[in-house]
Amino acid sequence: MINKKKLCAGLISLGLLAGCYNPYLDPSFRQKVSYEPTRTVEQKEMDETREPVKDEISQEPLEEKIDQVYITINKTTEEGVPKLYLRDANTHEEYMKMPVAIGAGKGVYNGEWRNWETPQGDFEIAGIFYKPIWYPVDDDRKGPVKPGRDNPLGDWMLILLNGNYDYDKRDINTWSEADRRMLRIHSTNQPDSIGKRVSRGCIRMHPDKADKVADFLLYNTNYPTESVGKGNPAPDTSDFNSTFRGEYMPFEQAIDVYIRD
Repeated sequence: MINKKKLCAGLISLGLLAGCYNPYLDPSFRQKVSYEPTRTVEQKEMDETREPVKDEISQEPLEEKIDQVYITINKTTEEGVPKLYLRDANTHEEYMKMPVAIGAGKGVYNGEWRNWETPQGDFEIAGIFYKPIWYPVDDDRKGPVKPGRDNPLGDWMLILLNGNYDYDKRDINTWSEADRRMLRIHSTNQPDSIGKRVSRGCIRMHPDKADKVADFLLYNTNYPTESVGKGNPAPDTSDFNSTFRGEYMPFEQAIDVYIRD
């Protein structure tokens, strides 16, 4: 007869190796988590010796909103640092380019074998999270971590989903199978890690750059469900839905993400 407790523990341990966290295996995480505003993520300037960042994107809306964009993550570049690119899906015009941090890779960590590689593959993003809530994977940390200085997800998070599974963009409780790899593109409270292989598989953005990516998606595209149609005002944070993962804004259509070596 199968021991259910051992089976669940095994599934959780396997799932946590692939990404940042996995609340789906614990029903208590499905309830809303309330929190109070805390200090913002510490802002640090990037190392001047690193590759210059091209992100000359105005905070003001463009004359016309873009219908469709896509994101590419190149794990290996000529400059030797992983990078994120945001481009127009029709013209392939490059709107943003920035160094990011990616998975630490395969190896032995603290005496145990870990696979913390950011995998190649095609994914999609169903929406954007503001002030995300972090579910720690470390044994010495209990319970969710509120937004603030101690939260490694920073202010913005994009969850990479497998589009081969059915899920409801508005209802994140339907994402279990599509979110099996538990990969995220998110801000960080460790900006000095940008450009390195240090994460457990997720893609980290510098806090300043994460703000610009969020602004671009919310103000310059037709993705936000609450602002469909050219000329409509973009949503602000009060338009986000409260969920157990943080404040969430679904997109009218998914954004394609390509991760390549």
